[in-house]
Amino acid sequence: MSCKKLKNIKPKNLVDAGCGSGMPLVEMLSAEFDAIGYDKSQNMVNQAKINLKKNNFASNRVTLGDFENPNHLQDNSFECITGMGAFYYGDDIVEVLNN
Repeated sequence: MSCKKLKNIKPKNLVDAGCGSGMPLVEMLSAEFDAIGYDKSQNMVNQAKINLKKNNFASNRVTLGDFENPNHLQDNSFECITGMGAFYYGDDIVEVLNN
């Protein structure tokens, strides 16, 4: 993943929905973006926490959550949402994108 497009957009904060093992999140944080992530899989959240710690970032930047029902996020609280291929796994892609 390259943060080139994000650098052009310059969001104040962003969330990586379906962050998986957290490596794109690590890249975003390394590029000095204020970013958090969440994933539906507890195993992936655990792996992301490990990868964040290995790269000297706070493990609490990743949590358990579902992009098909993102009620764990406050409305309009992020300027940018990334999905890194995760949205494809939703049951209804249009609903996922609307959420």
